[in-house]
Amino acid sequence: YPEINLKTKIDSSNSQVTYFLRKVSDDYGLSKLQIVIKEVDSDKSINENIKISKSNFDQFTYVFPGNIELKKGIPYEYYFEVFDNDKLHNYKKSKSEVFYYQKLTNDELENKQLENQKNNIDNLIKSLDILNQQEKELQEINKLQKEKKELNWNDKNKIIQFFKF
Repeated sequence: YPEINLKTKIDSSNSQVTYFLRKVSDDYGLSKLQIVIKEVDSDKSINENIKISKSNFDQFTYVFPGNIELKKGIPYEYYFEVFDNDKLHNYKKSKSEVFYYQKLTNDELENKQLENQKNNIDNLIKSLDILNQQEKELQEINKLQKEKKELNWNDKNKIIQFFKF
């Protein structure tokens, strides 16, 4: 049977997009590669052929959902199938693992954007708090240097630790 190996990566700026790097191979050659997308709660499915080399090995990238029009709020499952070129044995095939996808509705998308904005604001507040703390420590070090003619080992260590942070 043909082999199919994959690596996936979700887009960091849009969690609704997944990138696939796939390797397909067969000892006698490949004939077809397709993605099969099925609505979870119905028999409706979409099969889209993906162009591959007819040789023994091919590597490709795929962006899901790409240009495929999927309905918002409907759960889908999808997987890849690769077929060998063994016509005598009815083109043996192998199937990848099954993935799940649901296109966000407008409300879900808006809520996700609001959640991301809140997380960004929270992270900015944490960064500002850290900067304020660092400024206080720097002022303390500056005051220490002005008050003492010569710094002892603890004072020097405090300065070194501040700059390591």
